[in-house]
Amino acid sequence: MAALFGRAAPIDALLALWNSTGDRADAEDELLDAIDTAVAAGLLTADIDRVHFNHVLVRDTVYDSVPALRKRRSHWQIVSYLERVPGADPDVLAHHAAAGTSPDTLEHAIELVTRAARARFDTEFKADSAELWRTAVRLHEMAGHAADDAEASSTAALVEH
Repeated sequence: MAALFGRAAPIDALLALWNSTGDRADAEDELLDAIDTAVAAGLLTADIDRVHFNHVLVRDTVYDSVPALRKRRSHWQIVSYLERVPGADPDVLAHHAAAGTSPDTLEHAIELVTRAARARFDTEFKADSAELWRTAVRLHEMAGHAADDAEASSTAALVEH
């Protein structure tokens, strides 16, 4: 799960996602044991509230070893977690939404990615919004909004974005 967050992951987020249905005390002990093991192996470093991969290749290797279905579902779990965190970064939400999209979450992913693209476009770094806009268009296409038989409102939403 830490690899899905990127080079660093908040320990509270990992704990929330580690075992969302079990006993929190047991989950915390299990998570801290796993972190201690990874730190002892030299894969991670940990500070008071985050774990950091010691090398991007380690992170990429772990990330690439996660099966596609689990990866997609885990990215969406991260979205669900981040939406409960005040002040969550829209770019981070958009990244996880795009990576975690499923037929059931597609419309919400479009909303999150479009919101991040607009926010980025409204800054002095307008060019940085291009990839977000491309992702929004790709999600619209996945939703069928660009199809010949798409509803006019869906096609209009694609063009507006």
